[in-house]
Amino acid sequence: MALFFVFLFAALCILVSLAVRRRRIGRGGAVGEEQELMLPPGSMGLPYVGETLLLYHQNPSVFFASKQMRYGDVFKTHLLGCPCVMLASPEAARFVLVTHQQLFKPTYPPSKERMIGPSALFFHQGEYHLRLRRLVQGSLGPDALRAMLPDVESAVASTLAAWDGHVASTFHAMKRLTFEVGITTIFGGLLDDRHKEELRRNYSVVEKGYNCFPSRIPGTLYYRAVQVSTASHTRKLS
Repeated sequence: MALFFVFLFAALCILVSLAVRRRRIGRGGAVGEEQELMLPPGSMGLPYVGETLLLYHQNPSVFFASKQMRYGDVFKTHLLGCPCVMLASPEAARFVLVTHQQLFKPTYPPSKERMIGPSALFFHQGEYHLRLRRLVQGSLGPDALRAMLPDVESAVASTLAAWDGHVASTFHAMKRLTFEVGITTIFGGLLDDRHKEELRRNYSVVEKGYNCFPSRIPGTLYYRAVQVSTASHTRKLS
């Protein structure tokens, strides 16, 4: 259950986190003096680490509930190397995502960009983003989905067969099935078992490091995830 809330936290950061920055605002609207904009209540925790250790020590749902109870529906914090403002009410989320969305730019923490690579679709906006999105949508049209249906059905049947006579974790089984369907969607039937298993191992390393503190110390989960991602990207380009 705790793992579920970690993934939920990552999705929440992606959707409604706002980078806490300083802007140069002069008196009377002129550019010049540096003034820190007013931020909502909250705690930034320790330098660099922020409140990440506190988040890891508690159940994430308890961590966010206690923050909301103490500071209200909008509060500041510092997690996973990223200062941010968390929104915990429909009204605040609607302000950012709907009524005033032009004032905000969706971003990921720099640590995620280092891990996944700067060319990923969700790190871009404008013409480049639209061009990539059209390419992705084109490969997922009705005809393309209809053509890959037999492969998806085979992956589902294989997963169900593996459960026969065994006690299985639904969470882990669905993760594996999602991976199989994703591989089928991207590569069709062109990827042999050896490369598929290698890709699965690399994906597992990246997944484990994704929500870890972004430490570049060798041996940490985040460091290993960046190394695997970089090696895979370099080999793809070579």
